[in-house]
Amino acid sequence: MMNRRKFDRTSLEESIELVIEEIKVKGIIHSNVSVYIDEVSLEGIRFITDIDMEIDQNISFDLPSVNNYPLIRGRIAWKEELKAHRFYYGLQISND
Repeated sequence: MMNRRKFDRTSLEESIELVIEEIKVKGIIHSNVSVYIDEVSLEGIRFITDIDMEIDQNISFDLPSVNNYPLIRGRIAWKEELKAHRFYYGLQISND
């Protein structure tokens, strides 16, 4: 499989837990959704969560930050189902 990434990924030694305050998936609103980020790059994030999202779904969430730009927006580029109703996702970050 050919690697189409423009930027290298950085694997984190320990996953970072973030909480998405609210996300709508398949018409259902989920609140306080935990996601565990384990890889990052300039254009994407890989994370695990227990919410079954759709590929191409747009999501946004706040990152803890000291600057004024904490909101991350992107689309789910891929997903992989893991055991026990958990999912790996690749989020492609959008610049708008």
